[in-house]
Amino acid sequence: MSHEQPNQIADIALTAGDYAANINPCGAGLRALTYQGRSLTETYPVGAKPPMKTGCVLAPWPNRTADGVFDFRGTLYQLPVNEPARNNAIHGLVFAKDFTVVEHTTDAVSLTTTVDEPWPWPTTITMRYQLAAETGLTITATATNTGNTAAPYGIGLHTYLNAQGAAVDDCALTMPVQARIPMDPTRCLPCGPAIPVGEDRLGSFDDRLLRGVWMDYPFHPLTPNEAGEYVYTLHHEGRGVQLICDHNYRWVQVFTADPDHGQAFPDRGRAVAVEPMTCPPNALRTGEDLIVLEPGATTTAVCRMVAYERG
Repeated sequence: MSHEQPNQIADIALTAGDYAANINPCGAGLRALTYQGRSLTETYPVGAKPPMKTGCVLAPWPNRTADGVFDFRGTLYQLPVNEPARNNAIHGLVFAKDFTVVEHTTDAVSLTTTVDEPWPWPTTITMRYQLAAETGLTITATATNTGNTAAPYGIGLHTYLNAQGAAVDDCALTMPVQARIPMDPTRCLPCGPAIPVGEDRLGSFDDRLLRGVWMDYPFHPLTPNEAGEYVYTLHHEGRGVQLICDHNYRWVQVFTADPDHGQAFPDRGRAVAVEPMTCPPNALRTGEDLIVLEPGATTTAVCRMVAYERG
């Protein structure tokens, strides 16, 4: 077991069976995940800035907050606007923050940081990555309110899935979703009532071929399996990857990086992000599914990624 400090290492390697993972201590995000040497996620070079927030942890709120302004229990707060073209505060405050490694073994690592200014509520966030030969990579995100007043909270993971090297346009995506939330194309914020899946141009997501499909939408509600989990499958001819989320990840945002939309993923062109979230975009303003942590309270959300081989 090793104990490290921020900035002393640029990459953390984990192995178990046929799996290997790499974690970036800056932001505590997933840099790479492979199975038998084949990619299950998109990746980027060691020490580089994650392109398009690849693998980043999005907390203490995921996605966008309009104008960076929100009211919580009668007080108005202003967040840094880091998407100035759309005047939004986007993706939280930890994706470029150094985490401290508190535990590191060959197959697991735990990293932690405390979010404070400009966040008014000190919140400790711990990310644990655990590899296992049979179950793949389990990601446990824990947040604790270490302040003395109640705090709003949400989290998401900016996960780009990769079907073991197959081109996105050759892949099919299955998602347990019932409705899509329409988005304002100018500011990328929710607008209008939910659209039932299958009743718009995107059709259903039961083995949906992604060729030519562009998306940047949240989906909800989700339909869990018998274990109470939400399972997303990206595959090409029966080989790919599954993202399996617990009941706390009640929402998902799906985004396709696409050169035709001026957003090419480096060295891949097209890529698909399946982003589990505990709350929808703009939740700090709307309050929808926003977690409220009382002083000393803790919340945990868990997901895992595993190689998919259709029998």
